[in-house]
Amino acid sequence: MIELGSMTDKFSGAGQNVARRAIEVSRNCNHNYLGLLHILAALSEIESALFAEAMRAIGVDPHSVKSMVNQELSQSPVHVGPKMAIPELTRDLFNRALRRARSQGRQRIESYDLFASLFADLNGTPAEILRRLGVDPALAADAISQLVRPGEQLSSMMDKFSETGQKVMRRAIEVSRSHDHGFLSLSHVFTALSEIESAFFAEAMQAVGVDPRSVTNLLDQLLSESPRHVGRKMAIPEETRDLLNRALRRTRSQGRRQIESYDLFATLFTDPNGAPAELLLRLGVDPAQAVAAGDKISQHVRRREEQTRDRTFKILKTQSFNFSRLTAGFLNSMVILREKGVTPALWETTDVSLTEHERQRVEAIISSLEHKSIFLMNEATIWSRAIYPLLVLAEQDELEAWAQLPLKAAYPRFVLEGIADGAVGYNLSGPSKSFCLIVVEVKRESEAQDPLSQLYGAMLAAAQLNWAQDNQVPQEIYGCYTVADSWIFAHGLVADFEDLRPTMTVALSRAYSEKVEAETILRILKSITGKFAIR
Repeated sequence: MIELGSMTDKFSGAGQNVARRAIEVSRNCNHNYLGLLHILAALSEIESALFAEAMRAIGVDPHSVKSMVNQELSQSPVHVGPKMAIPELTRDLFNRALRRARSQGRQRIESYDLFASLFADLNGTPAEILRRLGVDPALAADAISQLVRPGEQLSSMMDKFSETGQKVMRRAIEVSRSHDHGFLSLSHVFTALSEIESAFFAEAMQAVGVDPRSVTNLLDQLLSESPRHVGRKMAIPEETRDLLNRALRRTRSQGRRQIESYDLFATLFTDPNGAPAELLLRLGVDPAQAVAAGDKISQHVRRREEQTRDRTFKILKTQSFNFSRLTAGFLNSMVILREKGVTPALWETTDVSLTEHERQRVEAIISSLEHKSIFLMNEATIWSRAIYPLLVLAEQDELEAWAQLPLKAAYPRFVLEGIADGAVGYNLSGPSKSFCLIVVEVKRESEAQDPLSQLYGAMLAAAQLNWAQDNQVPQEIYGCYTVADSWIFAHGLVADFEDLRPTMTVALSRAYSEKVEAETILRILKSITGKFAIR
């Protein structure tokens, strides 16, 4: 993929597929830039069922839209330069899609985030194409948002799926859309498994004595006879939710954290009244045999995966990683990360009061920022005027606030090191230092890395250093990253320090603007330091 700067690792696998295809479209046209039309063309191919359904929902022929897109592409200018350009409009689209994802507690852009955000710019070419076809782009954006809800409904569980598990679920949604069913059933999941895991499916069916093609033919017949759900968004029936929960329980019973495609396969037949089990019965097969065959095959799959993982960890063991350059994808390969998203109750129920002296100090800090443009200040000025003074005000007992503190922590298979922009803890100048809060200041340079990955890496390093002192599990550690005068807090629980992959559970706050919420920020900081000061 071309350089997308700090955005590269903010795309999910499906989002990256769209970006890659959009780049190919641009290159095929010799345009040498990544524009909104290239992305729309890519979405019409990668998410063809969703695209067609969305266009029909707003009253236009999908083929007419594609024709106009192709016509516009044929008339588009060419960028002359040594590398492919990313115009400001495209960067704005990516940022809107990222904000949309994060507003729903996700950290990476899905293909449907791009689709839903594409028409939000009413002056963009995609919106203009809809106008020419007699459609209000604002209404289109709303209709598309309704159609992408199935992916969003599953987003709360998507972190519980492996990459192959996610592929199966996305394909199942596409199968339902292609039949205009309006709901996600076990038959849709079974069909998706037969395609995504075709070799696994064929081996399992042959193991129970049936021809795989007979199964797929019968599946097609069932889908053609399936009823339709009428509603603005795709329904997820109770039996499908039960399947996902059974697959998750199966996963965790075997010491794993993410649902693999073979977990879905093995649990698909455990409901004797479900359509997949009924299908096998019609072919003269006891569904229990399919479960046993799936379990047997999945053991071979897991062994291969464990061998690959062990080889990967042997490579990682000899390396150190600077947490200021960590990416979301790489962090997920090292750590079992459980993100709860924004959790308001954790931050907005603090019963902490401020003294009159603290209020006066806060007013003095705010007055130093009034009538000044924060965005024209450099990071060092913002840190000294806005961030560090509040950290100092939150000091309690013998807890101290420091800036530019080096951290280095060794886990069994990797080492994390780097400089924390800020930290609050005990004995920070000595060898037995411990931490309660780590602060990362987001840098403005164009190649700045993902702030959440930086923060998580720094929190992991601090938690390991704390664990080395007291051996408590889980280790509770707080973090915060600042963007100009905005603060976003994180609460972390880290465990499994001696495992190949430690576990980290994180809950985030909303963004707090210091110019208008400085007292709230200080109360949160004091609630954190107060929690550690009374130990």
